[in-house]
Amino acid sequence: MSTQSIYSLSDFLSQVLTQKCWTAWRAEERRSKTTDEIKITKVPYRTVASESRSNDPATWISIEDAEAVAATEGFINGGIGGVGLWLGIDYGTEYRVGGIDLDTCLSPYLTTWAREIIDRFKTYGEISPSRTGIKLYFLYRVADLDAIRLITGTDWSKISRSERALLMRRASNFISGTGTLQ
Repeated sequence: MSTQSIYSLSDFLSQVLTQKCWTAWRAEERRSKTTDEIKITKVPYRTVASESRSNDPATWISIEDAEAVAATEGFINGGIGGVGLWLGIDYGTEYRVGGIDLDTCLSPYLTTWAREIIDRFKTYGEISPSRTGIKLYFLYRVADLDAIRLITGTDWSKISRSERALLMRRASNFISGTGTLQ
């Protein structure tokens, strides 16, 4: 398996800043198509009035545009929203930008299972906006996706792009790529 570690914020941003792989997002109530239950979900936008789509890169925008939409007065209703990154974007011919969302791994200290994943990837990460999880970012070889899923202990993780990209919210609390929290 081959991943390229991203060790710092500058390394991470150098992979994605110039690409149109960004979106603004906000929390909205949506009715479940299967249960008819109303749930809060993250809805991506390319403009204040127009949604972006995970399966349509033509609707993805620059980080500057995403920041402008998110900063528009009234866009973030109730204070939940911001800028997101579409994962699975191509980086060269063999690699894609990937991420792993380690939900609820800070309670308040780093859990053992999360430490194992962080130590294996040794890459750039951010403490999530909820401050209860960590988001790791890295480059992965497309051919190694199954091996990465095996390492994370799940058959589904936020590092794939078969027919659609996945949205990961950006945070503002950074951790180093050395496998240790700061």
